[in-house]
Amino acid sequence: MRALRDIHRPLFVLGFAWTLLQFPLRITAAQFGQQLELFAVATNLATSGQFRDPFGVPTGPTAHVAPVYAAILAVAIKLFRDPVTVTLAMMVVSAVLFGWAASLLPALSLRANHSGSAELFWRHPVG
Repeated sequence: MRALRDIHRPLFVLGFAWTLLQFPLRITAAQFGQQLELFAVATNLATSGQFRDPFGVPTGPTAHVAPVYAAILAVAIKLFRDPVTVTLAMMVVSAVLFGWAASLLPALSLRANHSGSAELFWRHPVG
């Protein structure tokens, strides 16, 4: 069990660093702007408190985007207001979330293996 605890920190650092490293290497296009549905919903959430209008025109309430990340983005928009600062803050938040997800993979794998849910894949290979 100690080996599992020892791997969490390096996986977090790896996930966090890789997320931030993608931007200077131009591997991904980090965009937050009016053209993106997530940003439109988060802006509405920050300004009016309503989860609506993902396409920039009044379309009403929506389930088009994931609510938790939109809420996090709305908090960043409300706190920082400046688009550049919001983008930088969300880059760091995304890196933390990716690092956290990477660090949880060994524990999730171990839990799935002990519960027997992974046996379906190991005993009956696709082929």
